[in-house]
Amino acid sequence: MSTPYYVTGADTGRVHPRLEIADLIHKQPLQFSLFVQALANLQKKDYKPTAASWQELGGIHGLPYSRWSGDPAGPDHPSSKDWAGYCYHGTALFPTWHRILMLAVEQAVSNEAILIYKNTIENDNTISHDEKALWHVAAVALRFPYWDWSVPGVATAGVPEEFTNSTLTILMPNNARRTVQNSLQTYKFSHIPDGVDKIDSSQYPKELQNVDFACWDRTYRWVSNKDQPADDVVQLNKVIQEGLADAKLQPINLISEKLAKIFSFPPVVADKDLVPTYWNYFATTGRPKDMKEPPDASRLGSLEDPHNKLHLDLGGSGDMAYNELAGFDPIFHMHHCNIDRLYALWEYCYPEYWIGSGYYLNKEQELTPLSSGDGTWQEGPNEHISSKTILAPFRKDNNRYWNSDDARLRDGLANLHYTYPPVKLFYTPPHSPISTEVTIDITQPPSEDHRLLCIAALQGYYSSVSVRELKPGADVFTAQATLQPLLFAHQVALPEPSTLALTPGKRLELTHTPSGHRVFNVHTSLHQFAFRGSHRLELYVHGELVDELSVFSRILPENCANCTARVSSGNARVHATLTIPQQAVEDVLERAGLNTPNASKKDVIAAITRSIHARIITPDGILLAEAKPATDAEEAEEEKLSEDKMPSLELRSARVLVPKDETLAQWFADDWEPHGELLTSNWIHA
Repeated sequence: MSTPYYVTGADTGRVHPRLEIADLIHKQPLQFSLFVQALANLQKKDYKPTAASWQELGGIHGLPYSRWSGDPAGPDHPSSKDWAGYCYHGTALFPTWHRILMLAVEQAVSNEAILIYKNTIENDNTISHDEKALWHVAAVALRFPYWDWSVPGVATAGVPEEFTNSTLTILMPNNARRTVQNSLQTYKFSHIPDGVDKIDSSQYPKELQNVDFACWDRTYRWVSNKDQPADDVVQLNKVIQEGLADAKLQPINLISEKLAKIFSFPPVVADKDLVPTYWNYFATTGRPKDMKEPPDASRLGSLEDPHNKLHLDLGGSGDMAYNELAGFDPIFHMHHCNIDRLYALWEYCYPEYWIGSGYYLNKEQELTPLSSGDGTWQEGPNEHISSKTILAPFRKDNNRYWNSDDARLRDGLANLHYTYPPVKLFYTPPHSPISTEVTIDITQPPSEDHRLLCIAALQGYYSSVSVRELKPGADVFTAQATLQPLLFAHQVALPEPSTLALTPGKRLELTHTPSGHRVFNVHTSLHQFAFRGSHRLELYVHGELVDELSVFSRILPENCANCTARVSSGNARVHATLTIPQQAVEDVLERAGLNTPNASKKDVIAAITRSIHARIITPDGILLAEAKPATDAEEAEEEKLSEDKMPSLELRSARVLVPKDETLAQWFADDWEPHGELLTSNWIHA
């Protein structure tokens, strides 16, 4: 039996920050050098301890569907016949399980960096005492870096070249420089993971047209020729900078709107029975079919939604786009560190939200247990999950596994041994010409007023909607769109909204804008296993891409009897609220001659409905299915998508609310109104 690998994180005596990769490279070159060397060592064949080797750590997430050697006392066969990996996707444990996965990887890198210092620097007489001290400090402080793909600069810079170049030049002792193979670019398998041979791309010529994992001895991103595989860096950067579609909106716009939604939750929850429901809406794109929607459900977003998009954007036809193999690509971990950072910011802003005992309110107002869906290697399908559910295979010691309660940053910085640098945002109150700096430091407990300011600042940073254009006493969206029909106007008899709870002892008075502005979106759900492997739905308005929903899935659900049952029950679906930008709404009305005060609500909704079409594509852009408005739809019955594969799209709108408090730049919404299903019978196979 192998030796247990207890997950402690990088326990080097103090809490140190995880740095953005650019800061690690340019501001901490000693740490970056140790990081690159440590990764390279972990990636070597026969690395010891085996549990900390890249082959073993990368295989925890998906294939080879076997017991991790770091948990030799764990089960030697899967508890679920449906999903035999350890990871949680589409369930409420997505953020916490991946946090502990990153803790294990960070621990391995930290331990190896310290060994590099001890073995190559500490006793080298050619290195001065002072320089040794600098390298020692760097080794102790090193934490796994994150890549912030949400900053506007990504739209011009693309993927950092340190992730794509075949070699790197790193700093060494005595101010020497060394050019090394780039351990951030790819991972060459010690052996192709067991089970990959079952991925026969010839069986799925459309979905897996550019995929041949069984013959690839390393990880790839965006392969254009599966028989002569190579990373297509030009195409990778095009997708990150411009997207697959020839659209006005850049990918960074879509990502930012998704992140704005995760900072749009109400500051506190009046009905405590809804707390696990709100947690589920944040934590995952999956949800039970019978879950009662919270009143502001159409305003909210899940952390898993942008997570899935980046997996598909970075992978294309390569490993990152598929659940089975994504964990082997080094960029996976920089991506997941950023997901964890966003989760940490959300924890700071919304400390009340939590999975807790894991019971949600169903539509009959009954408390119902959250479940694990397909299960995992160590948990059977549909088992009840809560904050006490073990996060296998990660053991704290011989007697217990980590659980979600252990993984909360608000209680456990010293327990997890890492933090993130403070976020500094410039924030402008609605009626002020002066911006002030808001610092979000997750190591410092916030006052209630500062917490509200942080939420408003984050929402303002990511959202394209400016409260300065929605403030009381001003016209609506003056810089973005001018919507004239009376259904948008304050003359329509709408009740004055009451108040919103900000803290247990404080309420915020809200009012609608003078022109009664409404926002439109499409509540979307997509069958997780409708097509082979990962795929995405793109939403178009008059031919312009406006938003998308990505499904990060696996290629081989053949043995998943429970998958079939979940499909039948409606629970195997991925959900998201897709945004129709206000400029797109105005364009629709202008084209239809309806941007006038006398346009009827019926005509406006009909015009928006007619403008929408959608398509489903593979991660690398191959068309799988398409739905056009009824007037354009194909008639051939044999080409139509079967009902169990058909996406669900519902048009909704809501009234925009802004605070009467002129110091808080945050917007809310109420009066959510459904306007009918979209494209219900128009889906055809490509």
